[in-house]
Amino acid sequence: MKRFFGYKVIQKLSIGNITFFIGYNKYGKSKYATYFRRKGEKNYSWIRFFDDRFSAQKDIVDRAYREIPMLEYLMNKEDKSNANKTNS
Repeated sequence: MKRFFGYKVIQKLSIGNITFFIGYNKYGKSKYATYFRRKGEKNYSWIRFFDDRFSAQKDIVDRAYREIPMLEYLMNKEDKSNANKTNS
């Protein structure tokens, strides 16, 4: 299992090109941490800390939900681009 700053990855959620992670460290000041990484990038971003797993789960779901409008925009843009190519 992968680790990030001492936190063992226990759960992940992917949407589009982003994967959100929950890490657990039984010795950490905060037991749970969330963070994300975009596809193709090596670094993790925006770590947040929580005392309970449910709060960490809520955080990654909220963060993933906020990505949906951008994904819809990109998908619509791609669909229009593909439609223009077939009409040419």
